[in-house]
Amino acid sequence: MDAVFLITDGSAWAFPSSSNGEGTGTASRCAERLEAGDFFGEELLELFWEPSSNMFNLSKVPIYSKSLKTHTKVEAFALMANDLLKRK
Repeated sequence: MDAVFLITDGSAWAFPSSSNGEGTGTASRCAERLEAGDFFGEELLELFWEPSSNMFNLSKVPIYSKSLKTHTKVEAFALMANDLLKRK
């Protein structure tokens, strides 16, 4: 988990990851459609604001709980974990 993405254009699907961090690879009822204005990787922001988090040791930050697959061409802003560390 090294970035938070804000989708500014296009659409994508977020699939739950398996225990080894790989996506399901198939369409699922659990898939979430993401469009302009939606975030992916918000768990990183939650970690950043948690006082007792492992945020300062990036090797201990967990993997994403979801995998992202674009549905159309997607443009997004990325906020990297290292950028968050510079602000804390």
